[in-house]
Amino acid sequence: MTTDAPPPSESRRPSSPASGSLGAVRPWLASARERVSGGPVRAAVAVGVALVAALAHLWLQAGMLLTRPDFAWSSFRDYFPYDQLSYMSMVVNTAEGKSDALEPFTETGVNNYPHLWYVALGHISRLTGLDPLQAWAVSGLAVQLVFVAVLALTLVLLTRRLWAGLLAPLPFVVGTFSSFSGSPDGWFQKLDAHAVLWGAFGTLFTINGETVSLCLGGTALLLLLVAWTHVRATGARVALSVVAAGMIGLMANIQTYSFLVTIYLVAFVLAAYWLVVIGRRLLWLVSGAGVVAVFVFGPGIADSAGPLVTLMFGLLPALPGLVVALVRSRGLLAVYGVVALAAAAPQLSATLGGVASGDPFLTYRVASSANLGVDWHGVVGSAALWLPLLGIAAAGVARRRPFWVAYPVGVLAAWFLASSNDIWGANQEPYRFWLDTFVLVCMTILPVGAIVLRDLLVDGPALGPVVRRTVGAVVTVCVGLAALSAVDFVRFAQDDEYHQLIDYNTTRDQAMTAATRSIEDTAGGSGDATGLLVGDPCIEPMQLKIAAGVPVVNYNLGMAWPEDRASIDQVSADRTAGVLDLEHLREANVRWVLTDSACTVNWESAYGAQLERVDSADFELPGITGTITLWRVPA
Repeated sequence: MTTDAPPPSESRRPSSPASGSLGAVRPWLASARERVSGGPVRAAVAVGVALVAALAHLWLQAGMLLTRPDFAWSSFRDYFPYDQLSYMSMVVNTAEGKSDALEPFTETGVNNYPHLWYVALGHISRLTGLDPLQAWAVSGLAVQLVFVAVLALTLVLLTRRLWAGLLAPLPFVVGTFSSFSGSPDGWFQKLDAHAVLWGAFGTLFTINGETVSLCLGGTALLLLLVAWTHVRATGARVALSVVAAGMIGLMANIQTYSFLVTIYLVAFVLAAYWLVVIGRRLLWLVSGAGVVAVFVFGPGIADSAGPLVTLMFGLLPALPGLVVALVRSRGLLAVYGVVALAAAAPQLSATLGGVASGDPFLTYRVASSANLGVDWHGVVGSAALWLPLLGIAAAGVARRRPFWVAYPVGVLAAWFLASSNDIWGANQEPYRFWLDTFVLVCMTILPVGAIVLRDLLVDGPALGPVVRRTVGAVVTVCVGLAALSAVDFVRFAQDDEYHQLIDYNTTRDQAMTAATRSIEDTAGGSGDATGLLVGDPCIEPMQLKIAAGVPVVNYNLGMAWPEDRASIDQVSADRTAGVLDLEHLREANVRWVLTDSACTVNWESAYGAQLERVDSADFELPGITGTITLWRVPA
């Protein structure tokens, strides 16, 4: 992305004799076509196409939920919910006007986890009056719909064909051929530990911060694509590139892996582009040596400097091309880098500061990614994407188009290095890097492929019959392979096990909310000031956080830690065992206890005499009636 790049070609479609005769026979139709091809009307139709594409995406990705009889916007997707409900605790805190700097369950300690999106959701909840659960569901889907609309408009712009925008939802149904690999899970492939491989739909279904960050990154990549293949004005190109750089930097504050994957993709595609343009074999050899160096020296760097520095070291093979880009752009590339760095600064400074200070959670976090590598299933599972990438590269070599070569070469290099980081030392959930790369390739391969096909069609008369047949065969195979992989999506859409909903608006939840209103919890306060709340063994801590909105005894081991982790662990262990030890409660600053009279472990009868009754509320569920009671722990 430099100012020296040649202006984009403005390929013209040759006039069709058929269209001329059609105008002579049906002048009203020719007139209508002229009106549609005009600026304002065409723009309006393009917007309409984008809206249709967005609605199609909504139906494909959420239709299985929207048609459920128990669906409500306040319901929570029971889809690998542990992490999602942990993120929801941050939304709840912000909606209550509390600090986002603390571990979100206990509201003590430090929260260095990227949480910009969850803070935004909390503010949306406060400003609109939506329940935090509703804000999560509506906003998460809305971001995806906006991205699909942007992708549709990009396709229309780059192909000059309105119907092309209707293809925008299709990349998100591409799968990993898990349906044909003997996977017992059907639509996804389970690897070691908790690592999995699935199509973009499997990632996007969580509608969490990662999906928002990926949509932001995908939009940034589309902006760069349009800027450097379509826009003629240098000033407009630079402006779009600055905006894209800011968006990429902003991703760091939302989700780390998607941010790093986007950096890898941009760096390697840009580097590959300039290596192709320069055409010097020595630079290619230096880049290849960089790949070897990453695998040889990466583990040692990880031991001495940690995985974050090692991940930056993984960009070494892109360095020769990036240096050329920096020189050719007369330093403008550095400006884009500074913009991205400035946008990422809040999260980067918090993370690096925590690591430097020896934050125990961050020390644990960077060392807890064992057995999460990607094996041969990663190659097979990505075949629906790497085959068209190879086709684009072949077309680029044949037609001498640097970008056509650079995009697939850069993508494949970035994908390989990022998803093998366990081998070269970083060892930071390589399967997540694989998944995020899969999504971002799905977001960009269609418009890049559209550019290639558009120009090949324009050049069609100059191509030999063998070449034309070869292009047709490659396109047919790629489309067929993608369609075959989409069997995974069909099975996913039919898998009711992963489409269950959690209702947090039952009379029992409402009773928990009512009973805990007496807790002296003020906006801007903390768990230290308020004291923590613990529920009996029948009251799930994450559910309690949503219902009460106060500091509770719980934390996510992989997200953030409370200040006194050992005491919290002790109280949690007591609760699991059905025991309430008042001395342990006081050590952990637990001042409140919540009980459910319908629980088989009856804390009210066992410990009521040692506690002070504060408030209660009744509830009734099918076949169950009970009372939720709040107790104060005596000082």
